[in-house]
Amino acid sequence: MVEPAGRRKAAHHLMKSYAMSERHACRLLNLARSTHRYKPQASQRNDMLRQRLRELAQKRPRFGYRRLHALLNREGWHANHKRIHRLYREERLSLRRRRRKHWIRTGRLALATPMRANERWSMDFVKDCTATGQTVRVCVLHLGRLRLANPQISVQVVP
Repeated sequence: MVEPAGRRKAAHHLMKSYAMSERHACRLLNLARSTHRYKPQASQRNDMLRQRLRELAQKRPRFGYRRLHALLNREGWHANHKRIHRLYREERLSLRRRRRKHWIRTGRLALATPMRANERWSMDFVKDCTATGQTVRVCVLHLGRLRLANPQISVQVVP
């Protein structure tokens, strides 16, 4: 009963059921008498805008109210974004949340063992600090066929 429309109904009910005057009913509900007498007018522009919004939402079902608002603006329907959102909700055009796709996991395959040199290799950078405080950076090149038996190492000492 917070909205003026609800208070208007309540005032009307008090006046009819308890033979109460308009002044008394409005005073009890803390409602201005001018608000009680107000007749809301349905805007024809709202109806046309609502219809256009529905048409656009049918053409572009994955568009939310913000993108539809942009399209309406381009067409010349200059309406407040809050108005578009209200009409969008009233028409129940809200997007449904997409469910996340779950990938089907298959068993991992073992990597094939290399048969000759340079068929598979890897490189890594290792950084460490000596007891004297010097930083040592090492580039480790691992050739897959040789299996750590003969890694080629280049050492660079950084001051």
